[in-house]
Amino acid sequence: MMAKVRQMVFFLSLAIAWMLCPQMAFADFPLASSGKAQTEIVIGAEPHPCIALAASELQHWVREISGATLPIVETAGNETASHIYLAISPEAFAADVEALGESDGFAVRPLGSDIWLFGNCPRAVLLGVYRLLFRNTDIIWARPTATFFTPDPNLALTDFDFRELPTLERRGTSMALLVDGELEINGLWELHNGCNVICPVASLTPRNPYREWMAKYDGWMYAFEGHPLMWQFLNPAKYAQEHPEYYALVKGQRVFDRHPCYSNPEMFETFKKELAEELAKVPDFVKRFNLSEADRNDGYCECELCRQEIVLEDGTRAVPTPGTNYFRFLNKAAAVLNELRPGACFVCHAYFATEHAPQIPIAENILPDYCPIWQNMKYPLSDPEHNSHSHDCVTSWSSTKNGITLFSYYGLAPAYPRPTDRTMIGDVNFIMKNMRFRGITIMIHPETGPHGRPDAWDFNAMSYWVMMNSCWALPETADAMREIFLRRVFGPAADDMSRFYALTEEFYRSSPGASTFQDTADTLWEQCVFKPGLTDACIEALENARAKVDDDLRKQWISRMIDTIKLNKEISSYQVYAVKADRVDFDPDFATGAWADAPKANRFSTKYDGQGVVSSLHDSDKYFAKFLYDDENLYAAFRMEADKDYNPSGEVLERDKMRSPTYSVLLQVASSKSVPREVWVDVNGNYSDMIYQDPWDKWNAEGIKIDNQVSGKVWSLMITIPLKSFAIDIQADDTTLRFEIDRNYTLSMAHGDPVGWPHLNFIEK
Repeated sequence: MMAKVRQMVFFLSLAIAWMLCPQMAFADFPLASSGKAQTEIVIGAEPHPCIALAASELQHWVREISGATLPIVETAGNETASHIYLAISPEAFAADVEALGESDGFAVRPLGSDIWLFGNCPRAVLLGVYRLLFRNTDIIWARPTATFFTPDPNLALTDFDFRELPTLERRGTSMALLVDGELEINGLWELHNGCNVICPVASLTPRNPYREWMAKYDGWMYAFEGHPLMWQFLNPAKYAQEHPEYYALVKGQRVFDRHPCYSNPEMFETFKKELAEELAKVPDFVKRFNLSEADRNDGYCECELCRQEIVLEDGTRAVPTPGTNYFRFLNKAAAVLNELRPGACFVCHAYFATEHAPQIPIAENILPDYCPIWQNMKYPLSDPEHNSHSHDCVTSWSSTKNGITLFSYYGLAPAYPRPTDRTMIGDVNFIMKNMRFRGITIMIHPETGPHGRPDAWDFNAMSYWVMMNSCWALPETADAMREIFLRRVFGPAADDMSRFYALTEEFYRSSPGASTFQDTADTLWEQCVFKPGLTDACIEALENARAKVDDDLRKQWISRMIDTIKLNKEISSYQVYAVKADRVDFDPDFATGAWADAPKANRFSTKYDGQGVVSSLHDSDKYFAKFLYDDENLYAAFRMEADKDYNPSGEVLERDKMRSPTYSVLLQVASSKSVPREVWVDVNGNYSDMIYQDPWDKWNAEGIKIDNQVSGKVWSLMITIPLKSFAIDIQADDTTLRFEIDRNYTLSMAHGDPVGWPHLNFIEK
């Protein structure tokens, strides 16, 4: 306590001195001279951990650039003629403090021969340190593993009298939802570039034990992880056996891996009890709680209560859609939260069936997090022609007093340079003009760690950097920020790299199909570069760039990009087509009759995190597919030898209780004139179908026949589909067959724990 009193007296005396003497004007503020420190960093007694971190970060990067180590002291000494003060809400700068308000913006002001960097919260000071360095040097935190700057032993500040407030209240990515250790790499990159949501959850599970880390970085802390409504509060493993009525009634049966019955009063009482128990485990200062429903677009309850017309207290009537039922439940939950923790709020994904705003008002302590899962990211949300569904959904929230945040998929790019930074900037500008907008979380693959995607970063680091920095200072377009990135990262090769990005973007929007969260690299390269004949020009631009950079880090970065293009070019030349046959019979080995002459499609590439990244290309001895057709049907055969015996549906694994994990196969047929049509078949012979077209419903293809056989480790499958069901000509030049092998969810966690999902992706043209 005495230390804090001394600190207040110290800062007050400085304020009085400042008011009694005029400010000194100086052209620049030297940090180093010939690699020797020319100033020191003053942080006061017992600083907040984030202030101490800000000081050490300023010291670290000044030393990296200049070689000088600035001393960090509690009070100003006589060792240097000037000082840099890091402070929270200093009284000497009342006008700035008032202007900054509750934001994590900051100000930098000269005072006598010193500089003050301050904000109204510790995180603001840390972000201010990074912005001060960015404005006064050519440093750029380009990607979590690559920072670039020009060494300068005579480093000086020339821009140190300004104030910055961020455009968005919430700014961040999904990268911090990782394993231990990766926050210090991927999470710090977010901070370097103005992010403030380092980890969206203060999880109570071992998966994300990051409370201490979040406190150190003064990050926003959320409680409850991912989609917790089912697996954390209404876990079927805990309640389904005795209370099946808690869960959705679908086609006359209760299902336990999708959604609850939102109208069941006993379920709500159980939820209240669970909520109270979980809240008691969360520190009092946590005020935001995630309560998103399951990550499923189907399986909503069809019971009588859930189908009854909704009548509110004021007499307003509403149709009981899944979205409206969910928010009616959430309104009741929000009232309970307000009693248990006043001032707290629920953050919930507006996702799948809840994308569209409900027909009823929502409680003040509910913050919708709009997730445009079906957005075609070639075009902005403001485009009703190309994004009719997502446009209608986002504009439906315009009258919501609470405002919305955006949880989007701009960063889930494969190893292809998707220009979604342009889309993101357009979307944010559009939303801000039409409704109250609280901020954004962008899903981005981390660069390092077990889920790391360095290949995606090779091509998309520019887009990621532009998106993050746009959250801090929103531009109208991405062009100026792209130029900053390319100049600071690639220097003399910037023009060649700009040429490469222009080439890969030229046909992106006019290429067939939509660009969504699940784009695959091979498809984008094929449609946007290879078919338009831009391959040589892209490689030439990168080779010219590589020749102009003078360090190994940049050369290796560009070399990997060239290698990826060549690998995808090799993939595109691998062609396997269906062969016409007079007679087709099911043969588990697919080695007799017409099958004997059918080409064996056995070149597979590893698929990672659902994004189709190609990490290898090899001929498989254990997996193959073959395709035949006649005048009426397409026949898709698949044979797989697993590492161990399969577990058919009759033998439910003990640890899962609810159902057994099984492999499944996806067959997708598409052309430029038809949306993709899919058939999924699991190892038990069960199948479902889907057409990738709004309203994202079942395909309902008639005449599908499944021949399925499991024998020990071998699974043999033949899918017969009438050609009329596809409504396309499978012999057309641009018709593609795609085969994909997945492993289904299990219920080791109620929502579903992906086991090696997805496993393999078959690529054939």
